[in-house]
Amino acid sequence: MNNRGEIVSEGYTVELAAPVNLNDVECAAIGFPERYQGPPVHLRHYEKVWLGKRSQIIDETGILPESFSPGEMPDRREASRVAKATERWKTDAAMLAGEKLLVSDWWSANYYHWMSDTLPRLEALLSGHSGGELLLPALVCDQPFVHESLAAYPQITIRRYDPDRQPVRVENLIVASHVAQNGFHHPVFTPNVFERLSCFFDARRKSKGRRIYVTRRHARMRRLANEEALLAIIAAHGFEVVEFDGMTLRDQARLMGEVQIIAGPHGAGLTNMGFMAEGGVVFELRHLAGPSNCYISLASTLGHTHFLVPGEPPDESAHLHPADIAVAPERLAAALSEMEARLADKGAAKEKGPAA
Repeated sequence: MNNRGEIVSEGYTVELAAPVNLNDVECAAIGFPERYQGPPVHLRHYEKVWLGKRSQIIDETGILPESFSPGEMPDRREASRVAKATERWKTDAAMLAGEKLLVSDWWSANYYHWMSDTLPRLEALLSGHSGGELLLPALVCDQPFVHESLAAYPQITIRRYDPDRQPVRVENLIVASHVAQNGFHHPVFTPNVFERLSCFFDARRKSKGRRIYVTRRHARMRRLANEEALLAIIAAHGFEVVEFDGMTLRDQARLMGEVQIIAGPHGAGLTNMGFMAEGGVVFELRHLAGPSNCYISLASTLGHTHFLVPGEPPDESAHLHPADIAVAPERLAAALSEMEARLADKGAAKEKGPAA
Protein backbone atom coordinates (compact mmCIF):
# COMPACT_ATOMS: atom_id res chain seq x y z
CA MET A 1 0.00 0.00 0.00
CA ASN A 2 1.11 3.57 -0.60
CA ASN A 3 -0.50 6.98 -0.61
CA ARG A 4 1.61 8.77 -3.15
CA GLY A 5 -0.41 11.50 -4.77
CA GLU A 6 -0.39 14.72 -6.69
CA ILE A 7 -1.76 18.09 -5.64
CA VAL A 8 -4.75 19.18 -7.73
CA SER A 9 -5.45 22.35 -5.73
CA GLU A 10 -3.21 24.43 -3.50
CA GLY A 11 -4.10 25.46 0.04
CA TYR A 12 -6.26 28.56 0.39
CA THR A 13 -7.41 31.17 2.89
CA VAL A 14 -10.95 32.51 3.19
CA GLU A 15 -12.37 35.30 5.34
CA LEU A 16 -15.90 34.27 6.26
CA ALA A 17 -18.60 36.94 6.33
CA ALA A 18 -20.52 37.01 9.63
CA PRO A 19 -24.32 37.26 9.83
CA VAL A 20 -25.11 40.88 9.09
CA ASN A 21 -27.72 41.35 11.82
CA LEU A 22 -25.73 40.21 14.85
CA ASN A 23 -24.03 42.57 17.27
CA ASP A 24 -20.38 42.18 18.30
CA VAL A 25 -21.19 40.10 21.40
CA GLU A 26 -23.35 37.70 19.37
CA CYS A 27 -20.72 37.44 16.64
CA ALA A 28 -18.11 36.56 19.26
CA ALA A 29 -20.47 33.90 20.67
CA ILE A 30 -20.51 32.08 17.32
CA GLY A 31 -16.76 32.51 16.78
CA PHE A 32 -16.61 35.46 14.40
CA PRO A 33 -14.68 37.07 12.86
CA GLU A 34 -13.48 33.78 11.37
CA ARG A 35 -10.61 33.09 9.00
CA TYR A 36 -10.19 29.61 7.55
CA GLN A 37 -7.01 28.04 6.24
CA GLY A 38 -8.02 25.36 3.77
CA PRO A 39 -5.82 22.36 2.94
CA PRO A 40 -4.21 21.54 -0.40
CA VAL A 41 -6.20 18.85 -2.20
CA HIS A 42 -4.44 15.66 -3.24
CA LEU A 43 -5.27 12.65 -5.33
CA ARG A 44 -4.04 9.76 -3.18
CA HIS A 45 -3.24 6.33 -4.60
CA TYR A 46 -3.68 3.18 -2.49
CA GLU A 47 -3.03 -0.45 -3.36
CA LYS A 48 -4.81 -3.49 -1.96
CA VAL A 49 -6.85 -1.75 0.73
CA TRP A 50 -10.18 -2.77 2.27
CA LEU A 51 -13.22 -0.49 2.50
CA GLY A 52 -15.64 -0.10 5.40
CA LYS A 53 -19.38 0.63 5.36
CA ARG A 54 -18.71 4.38 5.74
CA SER A 55 -15.93 4.48 3.16
CA GLN A 56 -13.18 3.89 5.71
CA ILE A 57 -9.91 3.04 3.98
CA ILE A 58 -8.30 0.11 5.80
CA ASP A 59 -4.85 -1.42 5.51
CA GLU A 60 -3.00 -3.95 7.66
CA THR A 61 -2.61 -1.36 10.44
CA GLY A 62 -6.27 -0.35 10.65
CA ILE A 63 -8.33 2.62 9.46
CA LEU A 64 -6.24 5.27 7.75
CA PRO A 65 -6.57 8.89 9.00
CA GLU A 66 -7.24 10.00 5.42
CA SER A 67 -10.66 8.38 5.78
CA PHE A 68 -11.83 11.36 7.82
CA SER A 69 -12.14 15.08 7.41
CA PRO A 70 -9.37 16.98 9.29
CA GLY A 71 -10.22 16.97 12.99
CA GLU A 72 -13.08 14.48 12.55
CA MET A 73 -11.60 11.21 13.84
CA PRO A 74 -14.26 9.22 15.75
CA ASP A 75 -14.15 9.25 19.54
CA ARG A 76 -12.53 6.40 21.47
CA ARG A 77 -15.72 4.38 21.96
CA GLU A 78 -16.71 4.63 18.30
CA ALA A 79 -13.14 3.93 17.19
CA SER A 80 -13.09 0.76 19.28
CA ARG A 81 -16.38 -0.43 17.82
CA VAL A 82 -15.27 0.23 14.24
CA ALA A 83 -11.89 -1.39 14.86
CA LYS A 84 -13.68 -4.65 15.61
CA ALA A 85 -15.71 -4.29 12.43
CA THR A 86 -12.58 -3.80 10.34
CA GLU A 87 -11.38 -7.27 11.21
CA ARG A 88 -14.71 -8.67 10.06
CA TRP A 89 -14.53 -6.69 6.82
CA LYS A 90 -11.11 -8.17 6.06
CA THR A 91 -12.45 -11.71 6.23
CA ASP A 92 -13.16 -13.36 2.87
CA ALA A 93 -13.01 -10.03 1.04
CA ALA A 94 -13.59 -10.03 -2.71
CA MET A 95 -10.81 -8.34 -4.65
CA LEU A 96 -12.02 -5.58 -6.95
CA ALA A 97 -9.55 -5.59 -9.81
CA GLY A 98 -8.37 -2.51 -11.62
CA GLU A 99 -8.68 1.14 -10.74
CA LYS A 100 -11.54 2.46 -8.58
CA LEU A 101 -12.40 5.92 -7.29
CA LEU A 102 -13.51 7.07 -3.83
CA VAL A 103 -14.75 10.45 -2.60
CA SER A 104 -17.27 9.56 0.15
CA ASP A 105 -16.70 9.46 3.89
CA TRP A 106 -18.34 8.97 7.30
CA TRP A 107 -21.07 11.59 6.69
CA SER A 108 -21.84 11.25 2.99
CA ALA A 109 -25.31 9.72 3.39
CA ASN A 110 -26.44 13.11 4.78
CA TYR A 111 -27.76 15.55 2.14
CA TYR A 112 -25.78 18.56 3.35
CA HIS A 113 -22.53 16.62 3.53
CA TRP A 114 -23.11 14.94 0.17
CA MET A 115 -23.68 18.25 -1.59
CA SER A 116 -21.17 20.37 0.33
CA ASP A 117 -18.37 17.91 1.15
CA THR A 118 -18.57 14.82 -1.06
CA LEU A 119 -19.45 16.26 -4.47
CA PRO A 120 -16.76 18.97 -4.13
CA ARG A 121 -14.28 16.11 -3.64
CA LEU A 122 -15.58 14.58 -6.88
CA GLU A 123 -15.10 17.93 -8.62
CA ALA A 124 -11.53 17.98 -7.30
CA LEU A 125 -10.89 14.42 -8.43
CA LEU A 126 -12.16 15.12 -11.94
CA SER A 127 -10.00 18.22 -12.16
CA GLY A 128 -6.98 15.90 -12.17
CA HIS A 129 -8.39 12.59 -13.44
CA SER A 130 -10.50 11.48 -16.37
CA GLY A 131 -13.05 9.56 -14.29
CA GLY A 132 -13.97 5.89 -13.99
CA GLU A 133 -15.78 3.59 -11.56
CA LEU A 134 -16.84 5.32 -8.34
CA LEU A 135 -17.23 3.12 -5.27
CA LEU A 136 -20.15 3.94 -2.98
CA PRO A 137 -21.07 2.10 0.23
CA ALA A 138 -24.66 0.88 0.39
CA LEU A 139 -25.92 3.41 2.92
CA VAL A 140 -24.75 6.24 0.61
CA CYS A 141 -25.56 4.63 -2.72
CA ASP A 142 -29.15 3.93 -1.67
CA GLN A 143 -29.98 7.63 -1.17
CA PRO A 144 -32.10 8.94 -4.11
CA PHE A 145 -30.34 12.33 -4.16
CA VAL A 146 -27.02 10.55 -4.69
CA HIS A 147 -28.12 8.96 -7.96
CA GLU A 148 -29.89 12.12 -9.10
CA SER A 149 -26.82 14.26 -8.60
CA LEU A 150 -24.33 11.77 -10.06
CA ALA A 151 -26.30 11.73 -13.31
CA ALA A 152 -24.66 15.12 -13.92
CA TYR A 153 -21.23 13.42 -13.99
CA PRO A 154 -20.99 11.34 -17.18
CA GLN A 155 -17.31 10.72 -16.46
CA ILE A 156 -18.12 8.20 -13.74
CA THR A 157 -20.07 4.99 -13.29
CA ILE A 158 -21.35 3.80 -9.90
CA ARG A 159 -20.22 0.60 -8.15
CA ARG A 160 -22.24 -0.17 -5.00
CA TYR A 161 -20.67 -2.26 -2.26
CA ASP A 162 -21.90 -3.52 1.11
CA PRO A 163 -19.11 -4.88 3.31
CA ASP A 164 -21.61 -6.38 5.78
CA ARG A 165 -22.75 -8.71 2.99
CA GLN A 166 -19.55 -9.02 0.95
CA PRO A 167 -16.36 -7.33 2.19
CA VAL A 168 -14.25 -5.80 -0.56
CA ARG A 169 -10.59 -5.16 -1.14
CA VAL A 170 -9.51 -2.78 -3.88
CA GLU A 171 -6.52 -3.45 -6.07
CA ASN A 172 -5.91 0.19 -7.02
CA LEU A 173 -7.82 2.98 -5.27
CA ILE A 174 -7.69 6.69 -6.14
CA VAL A 175 -9.02 9.02 -3.44
CA ALA A 176 -9.54 12.76 -3.52
CA SER A 177 -8.57 14.17 -0.15
CA HIS A 178 -11.01 16.39 1.73
CA VAL A 179 -11.27 19.84 0.19
CA ALA A 180 -12.17 21.47 3.52
CA GLN A 181 -12.78 20.61 7.14
CA ASN A 182 -16.41 19.75 7.93
CA GLY A 183 -18.42 22.95 8.21
CA PHE A 184 -16.19 24.86 5.79
CA HIS A 185 -16.22 24.97 1.99
CA HIS A 186 -13.81 25.19 -0.90
CA PRO A 187 -14.10 28.52 -2.75
CA VAL A 188 -13.98 26.85 -6.20
CA PHE A 189 -15.08 23.22 -5.97
CA THR A 190 -18.18 23.90 -3.84
CA PRO A 191 -19.71 26.54 -6.18
CA ASN A 192 -18.78 24.30 -9.12
CA VAL A 193 -21.08 21.56 -7.79
CA PHE A 194 -24.16 23.78 -7.78
CA GLU A 195 -23.28 25.34 -11.13
CA ARG A 196 -22.96 21.90 -12.71
CA LEU A 197 -26.21 20.60 -11.20
CA SER A 198 -28.13 23.77 -12.08
CA CYS A 199 -27.09 23.42 -15.70
CA PHE A 200 -27.86 19.69 -15.76
CA PHE A 201 -31.34 20.19 -14.26
CA ASP A 202 -31.98 23.24 -16.47
CA ALA A 203 -32.53 25.25 -13.29
CA ARG A 204 -32.17 28.83 -14.50
CA ARG A 205 -30.58 30.80 -11.69
CA LYS A 206 -32.41 34.04 -12.37
CA SER A 207 -34.16 35.14 -9.22
CA LYS A 208 -37.85 35.90 -9.56
CA GLY A 209 -37.86 37.32 -6.07
CA ARG A 210 -39.54 34.31 -4.48
CA ARG A 211 -39.19 33.87 -0.76
CA ILE A 212 -39.46 30.45 0.83
CA TYR A 213 -39.54 29.25 4.40
CA VAL A 214 -38.31 25.66 4.74
CA THR A 215 -40.22 23.97 7.54
CA ARG A 216 -38.76 21.13 9.60
CA ARG A 217 -42.07 20.26 11.26
CA HIS A 218 -41.68 16.57 10.33
CA ALA A 219 -37.96 16.32 11.06
CA ARG A 220 -36.52 14.24 13.89
CA MET A 221 -34.62 17.18 15.38
CA ARG A 222 -33.93 20.93 15.15
CA ARG A 223 -37.59 21.81 14.74
CA LEU A 224 -38.95 25.28 15.40
CA ALA A 225 -40.98 24.54 18.52
CA ASN A 226 -43.25 27.60 18.24
CA GLU A 227 -43.46 27.57 14.45
CA GLU A 228 -47.25 27.92 14.29
CA ALA A 229 -47.07 31.12 16.31
CA LEU A 230 -44.48 32.57 13.91
CA LEU A 231 -45.96 31.63 10.55
CA ALA A 232 -48.14 34.76 10.40
CA ILE A 233 -45.03 36.95 10.81
CA ILE A 234 -43.22 34.95 8.15
CA ALA A 235 -46.18 35.07 5.74
CA ALA A 236 -46.50 38.84 6.20
CA HIS A 237 -43.09 39.20 4.57
CA GLY A 238 -44.11 37.21 1.51
CA PHE A 239 -42.69 33.79 2.35
CA GLU A 240 -44.12 30.53 0.99
CA VAL A 241 -43.89 27.49 3.27
CA VAL A 242 -42.02 24.64 1.56
CA GLU A 243 -41.16 21.05 2.49
CA PHE A 244 -38.33 19.61 0.41
CA ASP A 245 -39.03 16.06 1.58
CA GLY A 246 -40.65 14.17 -1.28
CA MET A 247 -39.37 16.56 -3.96
CA THR A 248 -36.86 15.36 -6.51
CA LEU A 249 -33.48 17.06 -6.57
CA ARG A 250 -34.33 18.44 -10.01
CA ASP A 251 -37.51 20.05 -8.67
CA GLN A 252 -35.68 21.48 -5.69
CA ALA A 253 -33.02 23.00 -7.94
CA ARG A 254 -35.59 24.50 -10.31
CA LEU A 255 -37.56 26.01 -7.44
CA MET A 256 -34.45 27.49 -5.86
CA GLY A 257 -33.39 29.03 -9.16
CA GLU A 258 -36.36 31.40 -8.74
CA VAL A 259 -35.74 32.14 -5.08
CA GLN A 260 -34.19 35.31 -3.68
CA ILE A 261 -34.51 34.49 0.05
CA ILE A 262 -34.46 31.13 1.83
CA ALA A 263 -35.37 30.97 5.51
CA GLY A 264 -35.69 28.16 8.02
CA PRO A 265 -34.27 26.42 11.08
CA HIS A 266 -30.72 25.07 10.81
CA GLY A 267 -31.01 21.95 8.68
CA ALA A 268 -30.28 20.24 5.38
CA GLY A 269 -32.86 22.26 3.41
CA LEU A 270 -30.68 25.36 3.71
CA THR A 271 -28.07 23.56 1.59
CA ASN A 272 -30.26 24.42 -1.40
CA MET A 273 -29.10 28.02 -1.15
CA GLY A 274 -26.48 26.77 -3.62
CA PHE A 275 -29.10 26.78 -6.38
CA MET A 276 -30.00 30.45 -5.85
CA ALA A 277 -28.51 33.16 -8.02
CA GLU A 278 -25.52 34.81 -6.37
CA GLY A 279 -26.48 37.69 -4.10
CA GLY A 280 -29.41 35.98 -2.39
CA VAL A 281 -30.35 36.04 1.28
CA VAL A 282 -30.17 33.19 3.79
CA PHE A 283 -32.25 33.59 6.96
CA GLU A 284 -31.25 30.94 9.51
CA LEU A 285 -32.94 30.22 12.84
CA ARG A 286 -30.72 28.47 15.41
CA HIS A 287 -29.21 28.59 18.86
CA LEU A 288 -26.19 30.90 19.05
CA ALA A 289 -24.04 28.32 20.84
CA GLY A 290 -24.83 25.48 18.45
CA PRO A 291 -25.05 23.74 16.04
CA SER A 292 -22.20 24.53 13.65
CA ASN A 293 -21.58 27.58 11.48
CA CYS A 294 -21.72 25.50 8.29
CA TYR A 295 -24.55 27.48 6.67
CA ILE A 296 -22.88 30.78 7.52
CA SER A 297 -19.77 29.44 5.81
CA LEU A 298 -21.74 28.13 2.83
CA ALA A 299 -23.56 31.45 2.38
CA SER A 300 -20.26 33.32 2.51
CA THR A 301 -18.69 30.94 -0.03
CA LEU A 302 -21.62 31.32 -2.44
CA GLY A 303 -21.92 35.10 -2.19
CA HIS A 304 -25.18 35.28 -0.20
CA THR A 305 -26.04 37.59 2.68
CA HIS A 306 -26.67 35.71 5.92
CA PHE A 307 -29.05 36.63 8.74
CA LEU A 308 -29.13 34.61 11.96
CA VAL A 309 -32.11 34.72 14.31
CA PRO A 310 -31.17 33.21 17.69
CA GLY A 311 -33.55 30.90 19.52
CA GLU A 312 -33.52 28.94 22.76
CA PRO A 313 -34.25 25.23 23.31
CA PRO A 314 -37.49 24.61 25.24
CA ASP A 315 -35.59 21.88 27.07
CA GLU A 316 -32.53 23.52 28.64
CA SER A 317 -30.91 20.13 29.26
CA ALA A 318 -30.96 19.21 25.54
CA HIS A 319 -27.76 18.88 23.54
CA LEU A 320 -27.57 21.99 21.36
CA HIS A 321 -26.74 20.20 18.10
CA PRO A 322 -30.07 18.33 17.72
CA ALA A 323 -32.18 20.52 20.00
CA ASP A 324 -35.44 22.10 18.90
CA ILE A 325 -35.61 25.87 19.43
CA ALA A 326 -38.19 28.53 20.14
CA VAL A 327 -37.70 31.99 18.64
CA ALA A 328 -39.12 35.09 20.25
CA PRO A 329 -41.69 36.67 17.85
CA GLU A 330 -40.29 40.17 18.44
CA ARG A 331 -36.75 39.01 17.58
CA LEU A 332 -37.96 37.41 14.35
CA ALA A 333 -39.99 40.49 13.40
CA ALA A 334 -37.03 42.79 14.07
CA ALA A 335 -34.66 40.69 11.95
CA LEU A 336 -37.15 40.54 9.07
CA SER A 337 -37.63 44.31 9.25
CA GLU A 338 -33.86 44.80 9.13
CA MET A 339 -33.71 42.48 6.14
CA GLU A 340 -36.41 44.50 4.34
CA ALA A 341 -34.55 47.75 5.06
CA ARG A 342 -31.29 46.35 3.70
CA LEU A 343 -33.01 45.07 0.57
CA ALA A 344 -34.69 48.44 0.05
CA ASP A 345 -31.35 50.26 0.42
CA LYS A 346 -29.74 47.85 -2.02
CA GLY A 347 -32.56 48.34 -4.51
CA ALA A 348 -32.35 52.13 -4.23
CA ALA A 349 -28.60 52.07 -4.76
CA LYS A 350 -29.03 49.88 -7.82
CA GLU A 351 -31.62 52.24 -9.31
CA LYS A 352 -29.43 55.24 -8.62
CA GLY A 353 -26.49 53.58 -10.36
CA PRO A 354 -22.77 54.34 -9.86
CA ALA A 355 -21.78 57.77 -8.62
CA ALA A 356 -20.72 60.22 -11.30
